[in-house]
Amino acid sequence: MKAEPRAAELRHPLVLLTSVLVVSACGIFYELLISTVSSTLLGGSVLHFSLTIGFFMFFLGVGAYLSKFITTNLLGRFIAIEILLGLLGGLSVIGLYAGFGLTESYYLIAFLTIAVISTLVGLEIPLVTRLMREYQDLKDSIANVLAFDYVGALLASILFPLVLLPYLGVLKTGLCIGLMNILVGVLTLREFRSGVPGAKRYFLFGLCSGLLLLSALGFSSTGSRLFESLFFEDQVIYSEQSAYQKIVFTKSGADLRLYLNGELQFSSVDEVRYHETLVHPVLSAARNRETILVLGGGDGLAIREILKYRDVKRVDLVDIDPAITTLGRSFKPLLALNHDALQDPRVRIINADAWNFVRDSNERYSVILSDLPDPNDPALGKLSSREFYLLLNERLAADGVFVTQGTSPYFSREAYWSIAETVNSVFPEILPVTTYVPSFGQWGFVLGAKGGKLRLPEEITASVSYLSPEVIKTLTIFPMDSSRIDSPVNTIDNQILVHLYESSARRWE
Repeated sequence: MKAEPRAAELRHPLVLLTSVLVVSACGIFYELLISTVSSTLLGGSVLHFSLTIGFFMFFLGVGAYLSKFITTNLLGRFIAIEILLGLLGGLSVIGLYAGFGLTESYYLIAFLTIAVISTLVGLEIPLVTRLMREYQDLKDSIANVLAFDYVGALLASILFPLVLLPYLGVLKTGLCIGLMNILVGVLTLREFRSGVPGAKRYFLFGLCSGLLLLSALGFSSTGSRLFESLFFEDQVIYSEQSAYQKIVFTKSGADLRLYLNGELQFSSVDEVRYHETLVHPVLSAARNRETILVLGGGDGLAIREILKYRDVKRVDLVDIDPAITTLGRSFKPLLALNHDALQDPRVRIINADAWNFVRDSNERYSVILSDLPDPNDPALGKLSSREFYLLLNERLAADGVFVTQGTSPYFSREAYWSIAETVNSVFPEILPVTTYVPSFGQWGFVLGAKGGKLRLPEEITASVSYLSPEVIKTLTIFPMDSSRIDSPVNTIDNQILVHLYESSARRWE
């Protein structure tokens, strides 16, 4: 009869410490989920990750402080907190999506979500530490609880970007993490049921909460489509969460649109204006077009324009996301638009980080085109930095030319001219150009050359549908409200471009 109590004494602290590991991971998961959803919906990943982490840490402290007022039935309170946290945390993504799509108060809803979830998370560790004192002295209790807490945080940091987000997406991940919290509560209840007053009530609470999340999980695909319909005016015909970004295609009549993390990348009704202006001026300025490097542009639309020149022998396309280049080669609506350009034998697709590829490459290219997203976070900002342009300069042939999309000189005037100044800090000759793309407004590009004068051609020799001789003459004309202004050079150290871009974005919200 004494063996069972002895076994329980050995098992109970292990159960509690295992609970610490899991709930610690869940807390980090919620933090990452809220940050990711906010960044996807609103952009500005640094801002939203910073705010989420800051408020999360603050309310962890609030929860830890409030834990001192829990003086009775510690185990029951811990179990109730786990179940409540699982329910609210599991539904948090749904709440954030609904708040964004149905109200004008997203920031308030996000703040309240962070406050409630992180306060509950902050209650957990102090309660478990006090429970552990029944089995270990204070020194060992604190050391063991914190050790398992930090291990759980590490596991969450690894699993979220590498497994959960790419394979489940944010909605299913939130529901699954909530179920983990509830499971911890229910299993802890099962282990300590004889010492928990009102155990049946806690079990019923956990059962109902778990069934609710399981039901939501069963309808998550339908829910995702419903929320997407709130975010996008047109019908969503394809949606995927890759390891790097949320990919959505919409269609309305003849208009096919691509969104990455909620940001419009192109509209098929006017993308030709953008891609012809990106490609043909720089290829016309090039003395040699045999080898071309394209950074970004995994949709294949820029490649379509490049392949119109017969003297192009090889095009290296570097896009970090294999999901995009796979769609560029297999998604029928996109194939109809890019003319199956990525299947051309002259095209070599490299799924790699642009910085790492350029740094490690020994190739020399006649022309380099940068069709990368706008610099709305430091990871993208460094790809419009002086240091990156120096690397590109090394990859260019002696008579090589370069072009980058430079965001809008009207909506992001300071950011555009910062890119131009940064290009000019490396390339002695630059040529800013601009054109109007209805889906985006006034848009800008910057050409750079290692030597010689950059001039626009009088006429494009390839087949084009937008760049008539008359339009070409207007490409270097900037209206007064988007004309050149003094702007700083962007470096990896200052990342001033990201600040300028985000400041402009906030002005137009």
